[in-house]
Amino acid sequence: MSALTEPQQRILDQLVAAQGNWVPGRTLAKTGAIPFEWLSNHMKVIRTHRPDLLIYGQSGRGYRAEHTTAAAVTPVKERPRGLEPTHVTFAKTRAVLDLLPAGAASMVKEVALESGEPVQDVLHRLISYGIEVHNDLVRHGENPLALRRVS
Repeated sequence: MSALTEPQQRILDQLVAAQGNWVPGRTLAKTGAIPFEWLSNHMKVIRTHRPDLLIYGQSGRGYRAEHTTAAAVTPVKERPRGLEPTHVTFAKTRAVLDLLPAGAASMVKEVALESGEPVQDVLHRLISYGIEVHNDLVRHGENPLALRRVS
């Protein structure tokens, strides 16, 4: 792998000097003395050469870099074994939520978003919690809803 070119090194130096703050793309292009239209190609090369940096780009804000460990970065084209493609995960989630009434599905989605868990895990947790609460109420005599005892 060849080293970074001088313009790419100047761009990288400015990103690192910004210490995680956003740097406008036009500023980076001026720093590297390259046309703005070429910046994304140069950023791709910089990302390849510096796997210890996570370089984010956002339209209207520019780019920023954060230090990370090289082991934490997985190449985009590789997927760990056993990991499903995103569209398959979404289809499974949708199928589970379609089984619930609209109001309950909305509440489950909200809990999943807040907890950062997959919908299936949230459902399992909520069902288990509900069963525990039901059994505690029925078995300990605190049964204000007149729940029936499970045989």
